[in-house]
Amino acid sequence: MSLFGNREERIKRAREETAIKEQQKRNKYLEENKIKDIYAEENKVPMDVIIDMSQAKGTISQFQDSGIKTIYAEQLVLERQNWMQIRQNDRLIKQNDEIIKLLKENNK
Repeated sequence: MSLFGNREERIKRAREETAIKEQQKRNKYLEENKIKDIYAEENKVPMDVIIDMSQAKGTISQFQDSGIKTIYAEQLVLERQNWMQIRQNDRLIKQNDEIIKLLKENNK
């Protein structure tokens, strides 16, 4: 047995460490965009993909001309607006669920 474990153990450890770092980056993104409350088990996978893609965009603007940078800036604004709309829709859904619950209780 080697000093750092066999190859499979090292690969497994490296994957676990990478997964932890990725989730920490996602958590930071969720906090920055104030969307942590809508990050639930039923939408975790699609949100992870969106977050990972959004974080990868940060390197794009370094290598492009001013026209591409303008499009990039506009896309970032649209992304922020989409998150705002998602938060608003989530609040409305929760409010509607609460109203339905109260109406059902009153009708009993």
